[in-house]
Amino acid sequence: MKLKVISWNLHNKIDAWNYLFNELNPDICLLQESPQLPSDYDTNLIINKLVKQNLRNTIYTGNLNQQLIEIDDQYEIGLLSSKVTVKEDLEIFLISIYGNLSFVGILAPKIAESVSIYLETIRKSNSDANIIIAGDFNMDRRMDENPTKTRFSKKGERVHNEIFDSIIDFGFKDCVRKFYPDFIQTYRHYRNRENYPWELDHMFATKKLYDSLQKVEVYFNNEIEKVSDHNPIVADFKL
Repeated sequence: MKLKVISWNLHNKIDAWNYLFNELNPDICLLQESPQLPSDYDTNLIINKLVKQNLRNTIYTGNLNQQLIEIDDQYEIGLLSSKVTVKEDLEIFLISIYGNLSFVGILAPKIAESVSIYLETIRKSNSDANIIIAGDFNMDRRMDENPTKTRFSKKGERVHNEIFDSIIDFGFKDCVRKFYPDFIQTYRHYRNRENYPWELDHMFATKKLYDSLQKVEVYFNNEIEKVSDHNPIVADFKL
């Protein structure tokens, strides 16, 4: 069985929904800054959470049954989680990350703590759970190195690396690194793309899922450029 999983920040653009469904044809999507789903699509196929103003964190699972996982996240940073029944003997747990910049300055440790809370809840009932964590973290490991002369970390700090290291320590593999050993740009700053070549979007999976990962592509074309300042991560699993 093949499973196409996409992580994408829709930039609050209605037309991004049309591109997502008509061109990318996903089975599962973890979506950030998603606008309201147009009325001609089945709203029963999604769950979402309002993060700030009219920006939503959304999980779409097409024809696959999903169940919202209610978690008492004291930080209200915007994480969203669900359990998806892929086939009779396989469930996958999803955690969609939205790096809410309302928490600027403390975003990295709050995401790490929130992910820990979600994983503890999921693994309490299923210690061998198959889990995908993906989304717009609004963070890149290189932000600690300060390659663009823009200050993101204090000298000597590794706050951005620590969030990604913590996810690896929780038992995850970096899906994007499997096919892009170096950094790949997923975000295009509207002022100066060359000075902001950030990989803000990421996807991680537990080992069994990671081992079944056949391909990851970061898509970019003229149509994507029109609807979002982020490029979608498209992962193909063979389960």
